[in-house]
Amino acid sequence: KKLTKLLSGYMDEVNLRANPEETTLRQKVVNDLSIMVNAWVVETCRAKGVPEDEARLGGKLFVSGSYRLGVDTAKDDIDTICAAPRHIDRNDFFSEEQGGFTYRLRNTPGISHVMPITEAVVPI
Repeated sequence: KKLTKLLSGYMDEVNLRANPEETTLRQKVVNDLSIMVNAWVVETCRAKGVPEDEARLGGKLFVSGSYRLGVDTAKDDIDTICAAPRHIDRNDFFSEEQGGFTYRLRNTPGISHVMPITEAVVPI
């Protein structure tokens, strides 16, 4: 707790924190992305013939890194992790073809930078 206070104080001292407008925008981006992930998972499950009650469960977006810790700045990226049911695989997510989430991101107005990390490994 003491180190957290020291870090927080230092960030305030050197003006590293995002201002309230930037913070609000970042929260909106995460919320919008979360909605996109859920909708994409539902649509992809339906396309794969998954029963409707399972498809409607959707997916979940988690944030990590500096954003999750509350020590992000306006210039930092927002690290995210997408959790989806077993019917969705890495190829679905990283596909640059229509139907893939990466494709969807790249073709969404207002999204200017997409950096998929295909070699990321998340233990389950």
